[in-house]
Amino acid sequence: MLDSMPTRVGGSISDMLVDELRSAGIEVGDPEHAGFSRHAMTDLYEMIRDHAESLTADRLGRLMNSLSCLGDCIDNYHPQLFAGNLSYISAAEHPNSKDAALLWQVFVTGEIQNVYVRVPHGSLLGPTGIAVVGPVVASFTNNAL
Repeated sequence: MLDSMPTRVGGSISDMLVDELRSAGIEVGDPEHAGFSRHAMTDLYEMIRDHAESLTADRLGRLMNSLSCLGDCIDNYHPQLFAGNLSYISAAEHPNSKDAALLWQVFVTGEIQNVYVRVPHGSLLGPTGIAVVGPVVASFTNNAL
């Protein structure tokens, strides 16, 4: 399993957006944007302006759309009991990486092996992340055979 949580762990959509921006290396200060008003979005754009080349308006819009449904997706997901051991990969730079794996224990009858990788959460499935995560997944599958 790749750095995920079975339930929503606090935070508003604005908190999730700030976390995603931080994982991309964009520091936006305190997440005081209680909503996404025109004023809040203008302030947010001013904070990330230096990254506008990589974070286009279209990309920011897609990020906002996916984050706006993320809470509902998490709230509506109800994992079934998994009979066996769980191999879990935590992004070492992700907040609460130790706790994330432990949250799954109630859904797993066996042990959870938590492996930390030195990759930001938001980059786990990018080229750099896959180069690190791939061998870990391969070791899990080789050990299972």
